[in-house]
Amino acid sequence: MSQVLRYVKITDNEVKVEQSFLRFIEMKGKNAEQITSMILKQLEMDDINIQDCRGQAFDNVAVMAGHRSGVQTRIREVNPNIVFVPCNNHSLNLEAVHAALVPQLIKWNILIEITGVTIKRTCETRWSSRSDAVKVIHTKFTEVITTLERLMEDVENATTRSDAGLILQAMLSFSFLTFLSLWRGILREINDTQKFLQTKGLDLQQCAFKLSALNVSLLQNRDKIVEDTLAYSTQICSDMGISTERRIRKKKILNAKKWTMLLKVMPLN
Repeated sequence: MSQVLRYVKITDNEVKVEQSFLRFIEMKGKNAEQITSMILKQLEMDDINIQDCRGQAFDNVAVMAGHRSGVQTRIREVNPNIVFVPCNNHSLNLEAVHAALVPQLIKWNILIEITGVTIKRTCETRWSSRSDAVKVIHTKFTEVITTLERLMEDVENATTRSDAGLILQAMLSFSFLTFLSLWRGILREINDTQKFLQTKGLDLQQCAFKLSALNVSLLQNRDKIVEDTLAYSTQICSDMGISTERRIRKKKILNAKKWTMLLKVMPLN
């Protein structure tokens, strides 16, 4: 959010209305209460008395211009003499907001605040990215769940709440936790080998030996990997109250009566 002040300057009996851009303010919230608090706090930091202000101008979106609980209404509760002037260039301001991806930045800030790390994205040309992506979710699973629950609060828009709810539902399952732990164990071994193969000065024999050792390690430890995987997922499910029961699907078998009806419709020659 940009901070611009318009003020009256009097010099040598000459009165001028001037306008100065002060700074960009990082958006840490997007509802009316949070934005109002940010504005009032910034004015206080600038040593500007809100009671000396006589006007405010924002774009025309509801959160800013709303007559019931918008930012302009909340500021007028602090100083009733502040007149709200709608901005005629609000469309341009909205384009700037979308260009700056403010909602994404807010979600990013929430993620960093709770987990202290960033979620990694996989890359088709970088194998280690898969290991990095799984590692973060595996080690910060509880924090990621907390982040999704935070994004499902009423202060977020409907799309954000819906997307967070769908992801949360998918993650809070025994199958997701099982595959998460399984791939964490496998990708960790593969990633260590992949990094070794990038060591400067290796010859073909050393590379072949390392790959062979990886193959032997996975074959010998596969039972332990599976046991550790099930132990991890079962423990997390127990701690978080996630059901570990699987729905058994019954195979549909046609009875004699249905077979007879089917043969009448499609007689065998």
